[in-house]
Order: sequence, then C-alpha cells, then structure tokens
Amino acid sequence: MTQFMQNFQTGDQIVIDLTHIFSLSEGIISATLGHNHQEEYLPQVNLILLLSLDKKTPSFFRLVPGSIRDVSTVINSVKEAQLKKALLIGDKGFYSEANLLALEDKSVDMSYILPLKRNNVLISYVPVRSGDRKAFDGCFQFDKRVIWFKEQKLELESGGRRVILFLDEFLRVEEVKDSVSYAVKSVEKKKGGLDLSGFFERQFCMGTIAVVTNCGFGAARV
Repeated sequence: MTQFMQNFQTGDQIVIDLTHIFSLSEGIISATLGHNHQEEYLPQVNLILLLSLDKKTPSFFRLVPGSIRDVSTVINSVKEAQLKKALLIGDKGFYSEANLLALEDKSVDMSYILPLKRNNVLISYVPVRSGDRKAFDGCFQFDKRVIWFKEQKLELESGGRRVILFLDEFLRVEEVKDSVSYAVKSVEKKKGGLDLSGFFERQFCMGTIAVVTNCGFGAARV
C-alpha cells in the first residue's frame, strides 16, 4: 500500500492534515482510547492525510491508533511517503516548543503554520494597543475584509521562526459587540452593576489571530 501511494508523490508542496474518527467497533484494532482537541476520551483512529497543493488531489494517507498523538507520527508519515517538501498546518493544541523542535529536525524538509492561543507569551499586542495602524507592517484584503499584519522574527538558534499577528477589523467589531452584550445581559439577569472587567482584559486581543511559522510565505499567503 505504501509503495502504491509513493507513486503519487511528485515533490511539490504537500499539505498535511490530521483528523480523528470515533469507532466503537470491536473489529477495528486501531480504535484505541485517546484524547483529541475536543478533550473527548473515546476509542478513535487518527487519520493523517496528505494533499498536493499544486494538483489539489490526495496523495497519501496513514492510519494511526487513537492513543498516539505525537508529532513523530507526522514526521514518520512524511518519511514513509518519501516527500521532498511538506507543509504542516495544525490547530492551537499542536503548538509546543518540543513539537517545533521536532518539526525543525533536519532529517525531513518540513515547514509548519501553527496558530497560537491568544495568551501565548510569544505574541506582542503592541501594534493593537497603540491604535496606530502605522505600527503594522501592512495589510491585505481577504474575503472583502481588510486584514492588518505584523511580523516578529524570533531570535532562536533554530532560525527561521516568525510570529505573525493578524488583525481582522470585522472580527474585532463582532467580538467587542458579543462581549459587551454578554456583560449587559448579565446585568439584566443579576440586576447588579455593569461589569466590563472581562472585556477590558481581552480588548486588545479581540479580532486577532496569531501563528508561528518557519515557512517562507508572505503574510497574505499564510
């Protein structure tokens, strides 16, 4: 099966996606107990999917027992597929220093784009706090919305890491509205004073998305 799928590898840019499938079937030995990003502890199978960006077609897949949630499974999949270059796009739960170091291993040519939780210490909200859009590196349009971005290079021996902070004005307005509306509704239920402490604490990160990456793409493509 591996040899067959290796015929579809052409050395172009490959995107890797990880997903899980629940199964209570006693006949699937790979369905083992494991956690996922939704904190559900159920018998599941982890599926690693590889997709060619250029051809827009699947190129490789690998089944992994649900109890295994280690970045080494991704690296081993890339090696098994004999890829020359790969790009991993993960979720917020995928970030850790250990994972980044593993992905930067020179034994495989792999780039990554991993979103960060808003309270991550790597993120600097100085451009947002300033209120001056000149503090950003620039902007681009996505889905008819203006997205501002600020890049920050990390001074690490591994090199190549960047943190990119994006500000979506439309998303920011929606989050501010939802946060203040929630505070107002709480007043109506409890008949107490308006408490905006939560809003004030989160106001500068609203509407933002931050990622850490070692790929060479510009902010708009990321």
